[in-house]
Amino acid sequence: MLQRLYIKDFAIVDELEIIFDSGFQVITGETGAGKSILVGAIGFLCGERGTTEIIRAGAQKAIMEGEFVFENSNIPGKILNSFEIEPSKSHIILRREINDRGISRAFVNDSPVKISALATISDYLIDLHGQHQHQSLLRPETHIEYLDAFGQLSPVLLKYKQALAKYQQDIQKLNELKKYYDLLREKQDLYKFQIDELDKA
Repeated sequence: MLQRLYIKDFAIVDELEIIFDSGFQVITGETGAGKSILVGAIGFLCGERGTTEIIRAGAQKAIMEGEFVFENSNIPGKILNSFEIEPSKSHIILRREINDRGISRAFVNDSPVKISALATISDYLIDLHGQHQHQSLLRPETHIEYLDAFGQLSPVLLKYKQALAKYQQDIQKLNELKKYYDLLREKQDLYKFQIDELDKA
């Protein structure tokens, strides 16, 4: 879940930090109060396109940062490993900046990443429902992760992965032994041929 949102020089926002508690929360307000700005900032943080127009007038760059916490899920760690980012056991910090020259930079746990990587990682952390909706439940590749989490199968999955890793190691050793055996057979044939040649001589 999103635990902390930090916004600086985005649209009309000078500087803002919101700490979210666990459970259901609602942000309300009249038209023009800034609700859409928050949604837009989160969307930009999650990899949506942005231009220099989102930078507050007079500022040099806009900054968005979100801290996400998670429990009982191996999805964040696995996706971070795929991008060679050191995973944390409990939280992930996403950060995105865009300067007045239109240059956008993204970071995950202080490691620089491409915007596309930021978008991929954020898909596993948050579902943003707005004008440009995207829902992880609609992606078949995530279904097995949710089923494993729902069935509390993490211990079984871990044992399976360990057994599979050992099996793959054993297969590799077996293939190496087969290659070594073939090499010995070739040497044996060579030595027999040489002995026969010596006997004839």
